Amino acid sequence: MSDTYRFRPATTADYPKVVDMWMAGISSDRMVIASVANTWWKRLLFKYVAGRRIFVQDMDTYVIETDQGLCGYVGLQRDGDTISVFDWGLALHWDGSAEEAFQVLMEGMLDRAYDSEETEHLILGMEKGEGPVRTIVSQEDFFLLDYQTQQLVTDLPLTNPMERGTLQLSLAFQADREYKDTKAEWIRREYTDQDMAKVVAAVHNSLPSRSKVYEIRTAEEQPVGFVQGVTHQDQARFVYTLQPELWGTDFERLVLTAFCTQLTKSARKARIRTFSTAHMEASRENMAGLGLTWEEAAWERWVHLLYESDLDEEGMEESRVIGG
Repeated sequence: MSDTYRFRPATTADYPKVVDMWMAGISSDRMVIASVANTWWKRLLFKYVAGRRIFVQDMDTYVIETDQGLCGYVGLQRDGDTISVFDWGLALHWDGSAEEAFQVLMEGMLDRAYDSEETEHLILGMEKGEGPVRTIVSQEDFFLLDYQTQQLVTDLPLTNPMERGTLQLSLAFQADREYKDTKAEWIRREYTDQDMAKVVAAVHNSLPSRSKVYEIRTAEEQPVGFVQGVTHQDQARFVYTLQPELWGTDFERLVLTAFCTQLTKSARKARIRTFSTAHMEASRENMAGLGLTWEEAAWERWVHLLYESDLDEEGMEESRVIGG
């Protein structure tokens, strides 16, 4: 316990201060702030409408305080058996004070998660390279999830699209809510470690998204995977899975060509991710022929399991290596 920092639920008087901190860039996701607060009217909308709705109605908000007042916050989202950290921020310097406050924040989040009997996973996302945060999180028995850690990016239109030739496929729209169980089944095929697959599927299905889901089918209407995509500003973003025997094949190149032509609308760029690292590594060289460039993703997710699992310490360490 800390004698300096205290963790407690936010009150009505705290919410304007939390929104002000977020608008000032005190956040774990600076990229979101850059897109939400890049014009005066967006800032006003978030300050007086959207921000309050998010932190008051859409999640459970907690604050970190000292005798001098608030110095940080965290917003927690609940979905089924998963609690996700929407965002957190500390108005402190990483010279010892922020580390101590973040430790209090972590302990507070874990206490709230364990207080809920329905919760099985606590998820914390962060930008890669967050050294002090990463160290504290790993010490609290979190493990790095092998989930969307790499990506392929390209300008549109594709420089070298795959010609259809004799290959045929279709993309069949699916209602996401009804398709969740099927998505989990496809995701499990991405991983040899089925305990890891179970966590990835639960995490993926718990994350809020405006994306659309399409089942990938062969010419014979045989399902072979799915893609989930959304267009944000001028970028089309996709995460997909295929049966492992199709990784690195011409069929997969045709699949990605279909994403970048049929589902991109007016987007000028595309970002494509796989669920597992193994899938990306198997397909990466083949996809380069389309003009796609490999990059590490800028974001990573760490998970704390609130139940006994076959993911032992050796398995967790392997997950950190694979995801990092």
